[in-house]
Amino acid sequence: MKIKKEYIGAKCWSPVMTRFFVIEEGKEELYCNLGIFDIYEHEKPKLIKKENVINTKKRNDTADCDGDGIDNNCESGVPV
Repeated sequence: MKIKKEYIGAKCWSPVMTRFFVIEEGKEELYCNLGIFDIYEHEKPKLIKKENVINTKKRNDTADCDGDGIDNNCESGVPV
């Protein structure tokens, strides 16, 4: 993670150490451990767009089963 340019040289509060720290470039891991998270540039994740994707399951409704939502598969041969 990179520190935002406007925070370099600024004082930021550390909730872990309960004191201010002057932000310097190259000490990203230290500031992360001190609990100073607002100074970083956040990258948005790249979303992959897939076309023609079916994302819903079709229900296999059978007329001879009850519709209470329980998986009572009448075709399995198990008595209900």
